[in-house]
Amino acid sequence: MGISSQKGAFGFAPQAAKGSEVTAIGSFKFTRALMVPQFGARGATRLPPEVGGYRGSAGSIVNGIAVGEEISMLVRPRHIGYLLKSLSGSVASLSANPEAGTYTHTFTPSETKNWLTVVRRVETLFGERYKDCLVGSMTFDFVPGQPLATSAMILGRESTQIVAPVDADMTWDTTDVLSCVGANASIQLDTGAGLANVDVQRAQVVISNELRPDGMVIGSMFQPDFTMTDLILGVTLDVVISDAALYQKVYYGAATTGAMVDDILVGQFSVKAASAGVIGATTTPYSLELKSAGSNLEFMMLPIALRGQDAVVAQLQAQIKLLSAGGGTFTSYQAVLINDMVAY
Repeated sequence: MGISSQKGAFGFAPQAAKGSEVTAIGSFKFTRALMVPQFGARGATRLPPEVGGYRGSAGSIVNGIAVGEEISMLVRPRHIGYLLKSLSGSVASLSANPEAGTYTHTFTPSETKNWLTVVRRVETLFGERYKDCLVGSMTFDFVPGQPLATSAMILGRESTQIVAPVDADMTWDTTDVLSCVGANASIQLDTGAGLANVDVQRAQVVISNELRPDGMVIGSMFQPDFTMTDLILGVTLDVVISDAALYQKVYYGAATTGAMVDDILVGQFSVKAASAGVIGATTTPYSLELKSAGSNLEFMMLPIALRGQDAVVAQLQAQIKLLSAGGGTFTSYQAVLINDMVAY
C-alpha cells in the first residue's frame, strides 16, 4: 500500500536574521496546503565523452542545491500573515481595531528581507528543513462561491533532512478559510467620476518581488543570497460588460467618438475576502483586503471579444505603480489582514 499526501505537512518559522535557522518544531506555524512539490533539488551533470576515453561518460558531478517551489493553499487568516510579512517586508499592527478583541495588520512593501525557515514532512517517512527562505511572489484568486486561494513562490538556500515531525509537536492554523461570499466581501474599482455598476466575476492579484538568485560561488553548493530586482503588482479582473463606459475610459479617455488616446487611465482598487464566522466574541469577521495605496492603479488593457452565444465578459488588466511619499520613501500597495493575532 502506498502513502497519503494528506499525512504530509508544510510549515514555516520567522528567522531572526539570515543564517539564524529555526530548528525547534514547536516554533513552526503549520498550514494546510493544496500542493507542496519537491522543495529541495540537487542537480547533476553527466560528464561528456573525452578524447582518450570510450563511448559513454566517465561519471557525473553535482551542480549544487536549488531550494524553492510554488506552494498552493487556501487562505487561513492567521498564519498567512507570516508569508505576507516575508513578501512585503513591513507590517504595522493596531490592537482593538476595528473593535476590542481584533487586530488590524497592514503590510506594505519595503526593502527589508524577512527570512523564514521552512519544513516539509512526507507522511511519517522523513522530513526536510530549508534554511534562509524568502517569499518571492504570491498570487491570490478571488472567485465568487469559492474559498480564497493563493500560490506562494518560496526560494531558499539550504536543505537538510530531519526526523519527520510528529503531530503532537505541530501547531496548525485551523481558522475558517476566507471567501468572496456574503456582505463582508467586497470589490471596489474607482476610475473617476462617471463610472458605476462594474460587475466583477473574478479577480486575480499577483504581487512579486522578482527575486533573483545571486549565483553560485566557488566552494559552496548553496546560493549565497537573493536580490529583489523589481516590485510588480498586477490585477486581472473578469468584468461583465453591460455598457461602454469602462471600455471608453480605458481606450478613449471617456469620449464616445474619436481616436484612441495615448494616456493611461489611473484609479484605485481594492478587493476583500472574509470568513463566514466572526472573531471570538466580536462582531468582526476575519478578512484580507488587497488594495492600491492611492490613485496609482494603471488600467492597461480591456480587450472585448465576441464569441457566438456567450455573454460579453472582458478581462481587464491593470498594474500598480509606485507612489512617492516624500523623503525618498515610496509605497504602492497595502495588504490589510484582520484577525486575533497580536503581531507578526
